[in-house]
Amino acid sequence: MKFLPETTQTAYSTLFQKVQASQYAKLTQVGFTRKQLQGKDYWYCQYTDVSGVRRQRYMGADSDALRESIEHAKSTQLAAAAILAERKRLVAMVVAGNGTPERGRPAKIIEKLSDAGVFDAGGLLIGSYAFSSYGNLLGISFEGWMQRTEDMDIACDRSIEIGWMCDLPADVTVAAPEMAPSRQINPWVPPYDMVAPDGFKLEFLTSRTNASQKEPVRIERFGVNALPLQFLDFIIEKPVQAVVLYGAGILVNLPDPARFAIHKLAVSQLRLPSYVEKRRKDLAQASALIGYLLDENPGALLLAADAAKQMAREFSALVEQALVQMAPNVWAQRFRAECWPASD
Repeated sequence: MKFLPETTQTAYSTLFQKVQASQYAKLTQVGFTRKQLQGKDYWYCQYTDVSGVRRQRYMGADSDALRESIEHAKSTQLAAAAILAERKRLVAMVVAGNGTPERGRPAKIIEKLSDAGVFDAGGLLIGSYAFSSYGNLLGISFEGWMQRTEDMDIACDRSIEIGWMCDLPADVTVAAPEMAPSRQINPWVPPYDMVAPDGFKLEFLTSRTNASQKEPVRIERFGVNALPLQFLDFIIEKPVQAVVLYGAGILVNLPDPARFAIHKLAVSQLRLPSYVEKRRKDLAQASALIGYLLDENPGALLLAADAAKQMAREFSALVEQALVQMAPNVWAQRFRAECWPASD
């Protein structure tokens, strides 16, 4: 783990602020409308996509902050081309300064998910694609082997009510026509992922509401099925935002880095014996984030550890098991001493 140059960190911070302030700059013929559904007000952005089709994108539940963002978007539409050009320059500057970019099919899919309003609606980018984004967000660079993966995971929080629905599989195939719902061995189990012929996979995941819930559940607002996973609720809570370095920058939601690290410790112990390399990557990612946070933001780790101890006892036991496995690791030793005493 190395720190990115200060100029790169400054460029990313500037990019992050500009992307937040101009999320809708690349949309053309933009209009904003508010609808009331079941007594709640929701905002939508109507725009024309690159194919000339008129579309509607969910923005969020009515709030003072969202209305302010809409007014800002209206006032800057005429300057959209200049704003996007400046964002593209900043993306290039961060990449040139050793920031981690996203390219090709994964980048196009993330961009399409963003355009569809997935992250506005509470979706999170998790797994190794989230880990890659942490480097840019925290101002550090990780070893490449820890970041690459064939799978992209999107977490959907079922508790968020948005009064809106879309067809994510259709949106994904616009970005990557080779992607298609996977074929399940059991015909009664609905597919929860999309797969390309070369093995690249996009999975939709959600938290498990009870121990017996194991089959995919329907997430109507996204038009997908999602696989309920144990302990996923731990990283869905308290998400953070980051910018994926592609094009003019893509604003996404990620799990809190400290929670992500502790979750990785637990998940590593759930891997089947045949998944040795994935377990190794889990522990390496956890170690890298824990090492950074112990030095730069130890309070975040303490808060995440406190939250972890409020989870089911099994979760804490898995974390402790991982720490025993990582005993020679200096970051694991410090985490154990400073955030996770053996007596707890």
